[in-house]
Amino acid sequence: MKRIISRCLFAIYLFLLLSFIYVANEPVTPEKSTYLEKIIFCSNLIPFYKMGTMKMILTSLITYFPIGLLARDAFSCLQDHRRFYLCLILVIFSFELIQVITLKGYFDVNDIIFGFIGAALIYLLSERIILLFNKLIDIEL
Repeated sequence: MKRIISRCLFAIYLFLLLSFIYVANEPVTPEKSTYLEKIIFCSNLIPFYKMGTMKMILTSLITYFPIGLLARDAFSCLQDHRRFYLCLILVIFSFELIQVITLKGYFDVNDIIFGFIGAALIYLLSERIILLFNKLIDIEL
């Protein structure tokens, strides 16, 4: 039952994330440019270049927290750290790619980096908290 609830919450989170992409304002691109030029204009492939404000960095960190919280419970194969990290990078990269292909946002490598860091920290913290609670329960019994 716990796994079903986690999967439903995970699906709802992904749906909301996709819907925010389509609700967001389109980036301002040059009027008389080709589709490829618009994609290039809406992309940042240089890490830590044009990082923006602290608010933008925190937003990138916090956006993918739910993946770190829900992935372990939703899918047993993501208990392994390497699999989780690979899945996380694929999910974040996919969302960034969808934004730039549809011209509804920017493809920013910084979002991938900070999103990965945020979700991985929550994933590792939740693992430590679970271990701590298990030890506390064993001590009381």
